Amino acid sequence: MLPVPEINEESLTELFLWLVQQNAPSGQEGELAALLASRLAGLGFAVTTDNAGATFGGNSGNVIGHRPGRGGPHLLFMAHMDTVEPTAGIRPSVQDGVVVTDGRTILGADDRAGIAAVLAAIAAWGQNQPCDLTVVFSVGEEVGLYGAKALDVPRLGAALGFVLDAGAAPGTIVVQAPYAEELGITVFGRAAHAGVEPELGINAIQVAARALAEVPMGRLDSATTANAGLIKGGVATNIVPDRVEIRAEIRSQRFDRLQEELSRWQAVFAKEASQAGARVEISHTLDYQGFQLDQSHPAVQLAARAASRVGLAPVFQVRGGGSDANILNAKGLPTVNLGVGAAEEHTHSEHIKMADLAATARWVAAIMAEA
Repeated sequence: MLPVPEINEESLTELFLWLVQQNAPSGQEGELAALLASRLAGLGFAVTTDNAGATFGGNSGNVIGHRPGRGGPHLLFMAHMDTVEPTAGIRPSVQDGVVVTDGRTILGADDRAGIAAVLAAIAAWGQNQPCDLTVVFSVGEEVGLYGAKALDVPRLGAALGFVLDAGAAPGTIVVQAPYAEELGITVFGRAAHAGVEPELGINAIQVAARALAEVPMGRLDSATTANAGLIKGGVATNIVPDRVEIRAEIRSQRFDRLQEELSRWQAVFAKEASQAGARVEISHTLDYQGFQLDQSHPAVQLAARAASRVGLAPVFQVRGGGSDANILNAKGLPTVNLGVGAAEEHTHSEHIKMADLAATARWVAAIMAEA
């Protein structure tokens, strides 16, 4: 059994602090992509950049690196380059072993922690990399998993995948994640002067409100959630609004439950529109497929054995959020999502313990050793 190489924690800290200061919100990953491509090339990887950015108006594609090893299964490690905003002017500092910001921005540990862990593990192995590796730093994850959706997964030739993007403690192995349906709902009413002849109008906002009050939202059961997150309509207070647009989502670990709730939304909006003399149009798209890997699956077992080797307790988790792992599984590459230790992601309070980041990097190095 190969020993797990030591992680240079000082270098890892410097790398992570550098990474989070690279401004790359979704669609603007170009500069960071060039820097990471150069870094991978310096580590001996053959590097390409695909055209994934063109699928959503971004300025870069996925950065893809490959380096052959000494045998064993071909592994793919993946983390995303983009972050939510605000990101400009991130000022990180280490306080009592925890990386935080000055409170004006997010930190971006989601998912610069994943990138840092992968790069540190590769550097620790040096020229003694034990197995074939493909590394993908993806684009547009936060706004629709666009980089993963555009990735030519079969062409990469990997046998097992590991996404470094779960906001959970190192040792956490996400083995199941939901299906997600996106809904676009438009209610058409009739405009009228709100003060002179309101009885001639049909208030689209009111129709939408009645429907939204009837459909259940939040956590519907242990497997299913629903949420209306955006609503837009109306022109002025003195005009009965004739149009309102709603964006919503339904997620479930079970595809049949997803379809049940989708049918419910369609029926409720159709009923409320009909009763008011309005009209409704509903479009829906399966944003991503769910996945479920048994604990006996080779990808799960490899991650669990590696975690134990570096002193982490393997925890198998069902998670309600989607990730690049959903897309890789749907494209035929068995993939788990691994906890990187980031906490309070997408907020100004986002932080990460450097001990957790170092543990994640050791875990990645151990996965390579176990393979």
